[in-house]
Amino acid sequence: MDKHIITLIVRELSIPLLTKKIFFLFSPFLLFYSACRNKTTGSALPVSSVGYENPAYTYLPDKKFVFETRRIKDGRLLWKDTITLQVFAEKLSNAPSQDKITWAYSDRVSVVTGMIQNDTMVWMHPPREGRYKLTELIPFPSIKLPIQTGKQWDYQLDAGEHYSDSNSLVWKEDLHFDQTYEIEGTKAFSSKFGLIDCSVVKATGVCKYGKTQLYSLYNNRYGFVYLEGILLNGSSIEIELLDVLDTKWSQNASAPSL
Repeated sequence: MDKHIITLIVRELSIPLLTKKIFFLFSPFLLFYSACRNKTTGSALPVSSVGYENPAYTYLPDKKFVFETRRIKDGRLLWKDTITLQVFAEKLSNAPSQDKITWAYSDRVSVVTGMIQNDTMVWMHPPREGRYKLTELIPFPSIKLPIQTGKQWDYQLDAGEHYSDSNSLVWKEDLHFDQTYEIEGTKAFSSKFGLIDCSVVKATGVCKYGKTQLYSLYNNRYGFVYLEGILLNGSSIEIELLDVLDTKWSQNASAPSL
């Protein structure tokens, strides 16, 4: 709390002179108390690099994001599933630049991975286990901030051979991808929360076997509400946000606000 702000508050409230003197007598203690609070509730890293410390961000602790997923090939629905994303108020021990998240699958298996959320970007690992492991080859959900139509950026990915699939593609050592992203504009999307305005991000990943693509819709309030990834064999996987749960209120209650 700045002393000039304290002075302004006292002046505006027209507090009697004696009260003003008492107030300024204790103002150093108020400043000390404020500094202690910031120190104990903060992090060793700057706030701008720790997404979960800023209430303006979308992906906050104690919230769960429930998605419906669909795998489609040649126009046919191969399977449908439900997965849940949760963000935690801590960093990954093996990747300190990333916030800890988990993807919980319909078989109740929960896998830890990471995301980056700060003043310049939102980026996250998609679900990549079991039937989802080929999403490793698709450009990861990402958007650069502030959002501007026409903004472009690049990314490189080396997919380990443990992500290969005997039913689709098998490779040895790392499979290298050169990825490009672009914010192409805005779109009104008919979501589970009603008609919402979204930014459209299109990304392409190129490797020696061909290319993969990601079409994503990002809303400032709900985050990534829709993702469509195109795999090397032309099949697709869709991920659509169904609900946002607030675990502070109830394990099954929808969040009162976001």
